[in-house]
Amino acid sequence: MKFKDLWIKPSEEESNKPDDQPAEAEAPVQRQPQMPADAAAIAPFVQQLEDALQKSNLPSQQDYLDFIKALHNMESLPMDEGTKFKAAFATLQSFGCDLNQLLESVDYYNGILEGERDKFDDALRATVGETVLDKEKKVKRLTDENLADTAEIQKLTTAIEKNQQEITQLQQELAEINGKLKRQEESFTAAFNEMKERLRTDVAKMKTYLGPVVAAQATGNSRKK
Repeated sequence: MKFKDLWIKPSEEESNKPDDQPAEAEAPVQRQPQMPADAAAIAPFVQQLEDALQKSNLPSQQDYLDFIKALHNMESLPMDEGTKFKAAFATLQSFGCDLNQLLESVDYYNGILEGERDKFDDALRATVGETVLDKEKKVKRLTDENLADTAEIQKLTTAIEKNQQEITQLQQELAEINGKLKRQEESFTAAFNEMKERLRTDVAKMKTYLGPVVAAQATGNSRKK
């Protein structure tokens, strides 16, 4: 599903077409985020961003997504959060991943999120160009016609009334579209900020929980030498 499909309702003809069946991808880790009251509105964007992270996963490298997956697998275990972080990190270490690599992968996925935001901005601008601007031009054209026809009111009264009705309808449609676009932009921004906060929080926890572990391991290795 494209960004534009999240806020523009397809025409009746398009809605009768069979939906494209996307290739199955690994399901993103569900983190049970803290969402605002309009969670249903931002949920599609959260899913879109999570899917983008999954599609950009580096299969040959143990990184942030593998770390989060390991945490998810331990959700039901009777362990405190710090212990889970350490256990998940130990799993990645067994594959040769160190803390610096893990944190660098977070930067990589931050870049993926930034790219998705750029795509959303492009889609939003395209949508405005395709819908709002066309209707605004039509309103202006009809208004200009009315001004020209005013000199012949008696003859053109019927045409003017018809145009005015269409103008009113178009203005209502514009108000609805602008409101919907604004709500979708706010929902995406909320989803984007929520995802960025997830990464920030996890980085802070990694440094808190895993930094001492790595330091201790380094000290132990030094003593062995």
